[in-house]
Amino acid sequence: MINDTYSFIFVHLNRTGGTSIEKLFNPEADIEKDGFSMKHDPHKHLSAKEYSILYPEKFKNYFTFSFVRNPWDLVVSRYHWSRYQKVNGVPLLPSATFHDFVSRLELLHQDLRNYREDLDGPQWIYLQSLRSQLNRISIDGQIAVNFIGRFETLSEDWGKVAKVHLALPETYKKLPHVFRSKRDDYRSYYNTYTKQVVSNWFAKDIDAFQYTF
Repeated sequence: MINDTYSFIFVHLNRTGGTSIEKLFNPEADIEKDGFSMKHDPHKHLSAKEYSILYPEKFKNYFTFSFVRNPWDLVVSRYHWSRYQKVNGVPLLPSATFHDFVSRLELLHQDLRNYREDLDGPQWIYLQSLRSQLNRISIDGQIAVNFIGRFETLSEDWGKVAKVHLALPETYKKLPHVFRSKRDDYRSYYNTYTKQVVSNWFAKDIDAFQYTF
């Protein structure tokens, strides 16, 4: 998301509460029909590197920020989101258990170049779930955004961005909560196998952002 009025770039990582931020500036952001956005922002999930290539001057001069999320919680959120994505009104992964979802992701993680016809649902659903948060906010191995907030303290960290870094008007300082989900604590979804698999996928994220299970 690029905002020229307040000179910022928001590197929006999937499932980190970013749509709440986008809706402050565009109330129609991510209005959905059949599981897909009706007014999709082409910048919605660009990485820091992609922004730096497409908009080098803005990326250099604007305030840049992003939000990250505990990887184990992130994968559970991604699982629920993926289950109910629809094409022509039909859910793509209606019957997949969390263990199924993680096991299929592990197959792709072992060989991302191998297209697997046996995977239930479009491969992009799985591939997007494997992207490192650290990689997406880094350029040449170095974190490239000015501020990193956390999903776990979304409102508090957004307040720092809005009040301290951007000095936004009062109307932009309180976040709406979008896509609020009612589910059990993420830890309840895991067994020893799935916990370790996700730990392996996101080892760099876990280390960089000091997350624990």
